[in-house]
Amino acid sequence: MNKTTKYKSIKMKSLIVILIGILFSSQMMQAMANSTDPVAIVSNFRDFYSAMYNAKDGDVIGINGQIMLSSVYKYGYTDKHVILKRMSSSAFFKISSEVTFENVTFDGGEISTSTAYILGNGKLIFNNSTFKNIVNTNSGGGAVHIINNTADFYNCIFENNTAVEGGHIYVNNSGNVNIESCTLKDGHAVTLGGAITNAMDTGTINITSSIITGNSAERNGGGIFNRGTMTITGTKVFDNTAPNGADIANVSYANLNLEDSIETLVELFKDDGIIPTAWVNDYDGSTNLSGANIDPTASNSLLKLEYEIPPTEVTLSPSSLGTPGDGKVIGFESGKYYKVTMNDVISYSKADGSLTEIEAEASPLDGTEIIGLINGETYMIEEFTPAPTTVLLDSASLGTADNEKITGLTAGKMYKVSVDGTTNYTNADGTLTTIEAEATALEGTEIVGLTNGVTYLVKEYIPPVEEPIEEPTDPGTQPDPETPDDEDPIEEPTDPGTEIPTDDEAPDSDSEQQSSSNTTTTTTTTTTDSNNTSNTTTTDSNNTNTTNNTTTHNSDSRDDSSTVKNYDYSSHSTTENTYLPPSNDGSGEKGGQASASQNQTITVDYGSIADGIKVQDDGKDITINVNVNVGTNEKDEAEPQIVEVASSKVKEVPSDISNITWVELVKICLLFGIFICVFRRPIAK
Repeated sequence: MNKTTKYKSIKMKSLIVILIGILFSSQMMQAMANSTDPVAIVSNFRDFYSAMYNAKDGDVIGINGQIMLSSVYKYGYTDKHVILKRMSSSAFFKISSEVTFENVTFDGGEISTSTAYILGNGKLIFNNSTFKNIVNTNSGGGAVHIINNTADFYNCIFENNTAVEGGHIYVNNSGNVNIESCTLKDGHAVTLGGAITNAMDTGTINITSSIITGNSAERNGGGIFNRGTMTITGTKVFDNTAPNGADIANVSYANLNLEDSIETLVELFKDDGIIPTAWVNDYDGSTNLSGANIDPTASNSLLKLEYEIPPTEVTLSPSSLGTPGDGKVIGFESGKYYKVTMNDVISYSKADGSLTEIEAEASPLDGTEIIGLINGETYMIEEFTPAPTTVLLDSASLGTADNEKITGLTAGKMYKVSVDGTTNYTNADGTLTTIEAEATALEGTEIVGLTNGVTYLVKEYIPPVEEPIEEPTDPGTQPDPETPDDEDPIEEPTDPGTEIPTDDEAPDSDSEQQSSSNTTTTTTTTTTDSNNTSNTTTTDSNNTNTTNNTTTHNSDSRDDSSTVKNYDYSSHSTTENTYLPPSNDGSGEKGGQASASQNQTITVDYGSIADGIKVQDDGKDITINVNVNVGTNEKDEAEPQIVEVASSKVKEVPSDISNITWVELVKICLLFGIFICVFRRPIAK
């Protein structure tokens, strides 16, 4: 091994030794710091006074004998805490003057003794002090025994102390004790009063705003045993144990005042997880209590505070959403609405998880919890879709969606509103109608009376302009000819040889006038409808001779082989009503109807169909010549006249019988001739 390696090894070993030394020293220092060994052990007043005067915060002073305090003095400090620990069974304080202890702990060290740690016969005051681990196996009061005079305890703690009676405090004779804002717990009495015993009927104890719990007695009064006067106000006395009177045992002649009602106690215990229900008589029914002067039948003799332990979480219905917790339900989805039902009361979640019974105030959760619930109550929680607060609009719609209406439209315009396949139209007041003819322009800017949550499509509406509707015409039916207007009669052509005089050309002589009167020019107007029925009006040139004719034209036959319509064979039935003036026989009257003696005759001869217009392929007008022969009686000098009158429209009347061609006619004639010849042939003999 070279020198360098050896040097390094020595250096490493030295470092390890130093570290072990430091560790050991720190452990020793920590043990010294945690040690409860007294800084001083005293057995008389002088040493005690000196130790208290020089004590530092947290110092332990051992008490190893009887310490007599007979002068008015205050021991302890507000800024440091001192422990006075019993070191032997003969150690205790005997006080006969006005003495105050502050911020001091009396620790009995669990040493069994025959006396209380403090035996007081003066005026005692204890502030923020603690009494613990004290054991008195021979007398009353584990921590304090008050013989006479007074003792006041403020903000003190008594714990784990034991005595024959009054595990923590024993008040004898006419002592007067006030206990305020103190806690007395885990005390034990071999006989009576696990925490406090008021031993004499002259003793008085007032307990205010304190806690007495977890104490026990082997006979009566696990918390308190009272033979004198005791008043309890604002104090929690519960969970103490004893065979009889678990919390309080009160003799028959004692005076016990429980100032708090059950309702007050409920409020008092609200942070302790219990709900007081009643003070009940706590007697086992078998123990003989005659020696203790306790009447078990009395209402306030043996008492126990009964209470219920409230549930620590809510209860959920089997079909409910969420996970139960302490006053809340967790495990929801943020951004959703929830409805909460409890005892038939419906509530709705708000953004912060609290509840409201007003549906309109519901809002989606910001978190995942519903809070403010009552433990032990059963809740049903489900998702909730709030009722829509506005209508919905199609992306192509006009207007702005609002509560049961659409706003932002233009006054004076009509609108068409489509919803669920139905078309509506606006009325003037903004309501809707399904009848298009009732549509009117808006007077305002809103369409009202709509349903929230329903989608609407609103568009501007312009009513259509009505145009003339042409009725369809049957292709085989020709329109009826117009009847000539009476004011503008259609004048048919007259005989070219006859001139009709005008107003300017009056006759020169009587002969001309007579000739004019005897010469009649007749004009006939014929109208034929689609049924081949024609109405004919015939008027002479002097408007004195009128003939009304009703004519029905029936086609007898036609040539089916012809490509055009054939009217060659038409029959015409005519009904005529004729009104003629009387002949000019010297009476000088014109225009009257013909009399029976006036035997005028009218012969109507239907002429042949005019050449060139026999048949029109398109079924339009054809011309029929009508000759009217107006005869005269024996008194008339004029010759009868034949007047050819104008055309008439004739419509084809379809016939179920085909037209017979001339070839067929020849065949019929030949057959008929043969038939005659056969029957006229002489019969051979």
